[in-house]
Amino acid sequence: MRSWSDPTVRRAVLAVVEGVHARRNGQQPHADTDRLGHDQAADLVMAEIRRFRMEDVTVVPAGLAPEEQAAIWAAVRHAAVAELAALGRLQPLLDDDSVQDVNINGCDEVWVIRVDGSKSRGDPVADSDEELLRLGQRIARRYGREGEQEWSETCPIADITLTSGHRVSLVRETVPRPTMSIRRPDLSLRHVDQLVALGTLHATVAEYLAAVVRFGANVLVAGGTKAGKTTTMRCLLNEIDPDERIITIEDVRELMLAASEMVDVAGTPLHNDVVSFATRRPNAEGEGAFTLSDGLRASKRLNPDRLVVGEVRSSEAAELLDAMMGEAGGSVCTIHASSARAALARLEYLAAEHSTMSEFGARRRVADAIDVVCWQRQDPSTGKRYVAEVLEVGETEGDTVLIHEVYRVDAEQRLSGDGPSVRMRQWLTRHGWRHGIQAVD
Repeated sequence: MRSWSDPTVRRAVLAVVEGVHARRNGQQPHADTDRLGHDQAADLVMAEIRRFRMEDVTVVPAGLAPEEQAAIWAAVRHAAVAELAALGRLQPLLDDDSVQDVNINGCDEVWVIRVDGSKSRGDPVADSDEELLRLGQRIARRYGREGEQEWSETCPIADITLTSGHRVSLVRETVPRPTMSIRRPDLSLRHVDQLVALGTLHATVAEYLAAVVRFGANVLVAGGTKAGKTTTMRCLLNEIDPDERIITIEDVRELMLAASEMVDVAGTPLHNDVVSFATRRPNAEGEGAFTLSDGLRASKRLNPDRLVVGEVRSSEAAELLDAMMGEAGGSVCTIHASSARAALARLEYLAAEHSTMSEFGARRRVADAIDVVCWQRQDPSTGKRYVAEVLEVGETEGDTVLIHEVYRVDAEQRLSGDGPSVRMRQWLTRHGWRHGIQAVD
């Protein structure tokens, strides 16, 4: 099929779309129109194409071979329907299962990252940056929370989740050109054994992490951007009893523990009792914001068995530590960090920075609240994601938090470390663990 950005295709698409609007509204089209349903748009587009082919042979060059003309009109049909009922030239990227992420730095600088880790330049998604701005505004209005979200000069940042689950981040004014980043959700990875098969988890590490999460340890999943923290956390959470009440608090709902895909091999839901909070930015008047801290405070009145925070990065750190030490044992959260030890240091800093705790008090609180840290990395040369470090957090001794290195894994899946501590083995045994966790050979 011809590219939707092919000049001949694009010229015909614009003519067809303008013709549909003109006939539908009885006037020339304006910048933003009501959204058409897919079937309705397809019918209108086909009628307009038939009119052009009979009445205006100049839209597509007449000298082309019949098969070439047919290919162009087929591309026009799909592209025009996408312009009217979907997201225009973004739609093929959203529909392509091999596309993982899309980064757009202006209308004609499009980078496509595929599931195999490859990165390539894509076709333009708009004819101008002004058109790209209109596309972003359309996305915000159609798919923004509560049915409408502003993306404007006064609100230059917007985060949108499409009905397909794609996450769209929009930025304008504060960057040279309008910018979009699109991330595809991947709910196909939902079991620990899948991560073992992919090499994300060493089998011994998987056995250990699944056990500590299942039996109620507080776990901190750390790593850099795109290291796969959320996927690993989802798979670990899917190890717990289906009837436990889980409350998740995220900026954007990524875990999707109650999604229809979250079932076992028999088709039984993995979780029966889930409440999913999502944060919300303030409106233009500065009202209506809902933060991770707000979610943590609200969760205390909702009787959680497990409390999950998508990413700790600000004032919610101190409240999360309190929750972990109180009503929500067995909690799991993620944090950005360059190593497992750095994750503890960052959590300590955030807790002290955004509370009345001293640095030492925050360190004690972290040591009391966190049981296990697993750090995940993405190998820059291969793109492979894997859990590289697992630590157990002990008590404080003076100003120092005692750390036990459980496992360390390299890019070739070679395992080292001291294995689970005697204290953790005893704790797991008391909670019903009947399978010996392998030590490092």
